Amino acid sequence: GPPAARPPAASLLALQARAHFDAGALGDAKRVLARALHQRPYDLSVRFNLATVLYRAAKPPRDGALRSIPDLDAAAAGVRLAVSYLDSIREAGEQAREAAAASGLSVNRVSALRSRCVGLQGAVGEKRRG
Repeated sequence: GPPAARPPAASLLALQARAHFDAGALGDAKRVLARALHQRPYDLSVRFNLATVLYRAAKPPRDGALRSIPDLDAAAAGVRLAVSYLDSIREAGEQAREAAAASGLSVNRVSALRSRCVGLQGAVGEKRRG
């Protein structure tokens, strides 16, 4: 029979995810990054990028439109997952963190995104209760 299709390389998935992200197609970016994470579970850059997409997807709409309870619940779940990915980066072994830093993923970037996620968690929780 025909040869089995090989999964796309992680670098190709990263480019696809970036294109989706830049186009505002956050659901597509999230799906592509989830595939990349499945292929490379120890790649801290993939975790960071997925956390970034989850954070952006959880942010309220720019037009100030009200969100439904299911949308708020999804936002809360997404931002919780983002924080867990960021915590896993902070807790990763030194070698993995050094490799990530060499590709531009600094401790400061991880901490800054985590702070924004925690702030958004509070805001989403407040809206959900309100």
